[in-house]
Amino acid sequence: MKLLNINRLLSVALVALGATLMHVETSQAQFSQAVVVMKGSVRSSETGKPVSVKVSVRSANDTAMEVTASRSNSASGNYLVVLKPSHKYWVHLEGDSVIAKDTLIETPGTSQTIRLMYDFSVETIEAPASVTIQTVVNKRQD
Repeated sequence: MKLLNINRLLSVALVALGATLMHVETSQAQFSQAVVVMKGSVRSSETGKPVSVKVSVRSANDTAMEVTASRSNSASGNYLVVLKPSHKYWVHLEGDSVIAKDTLIETPGTSQTIRLMYDFSVETIEAPASVTIQTVVNKRQD
């Protein structure tokens, strides 16, 4: 009787493990329609070092509304946004240490999900040198 219970328990455990493994294999990103996965890096045009910026994407027809946004990684400069095919977009890059930059892009038409690599370079702003403020007190002599 004990052997039967152990076999039943092992069977249930194997079925559960198999179902988990099947789920892991099929859990990749899937889209109901074709999309353009645009990714790349943002780097300083002066030093070539990665820069962290907000990557804001707006439709070329309606720049008042942000379609999607991302932030480039400070260590690698990498970013990723998901866009519709056959559309024109304004990509706006902004951050504390860069001069804002706008670039018009057009995604290719496609019937399946594709990757589009697009690297940006931005001009960095020098941080102001530290300023020492000295307080001078005038003493009045009566």
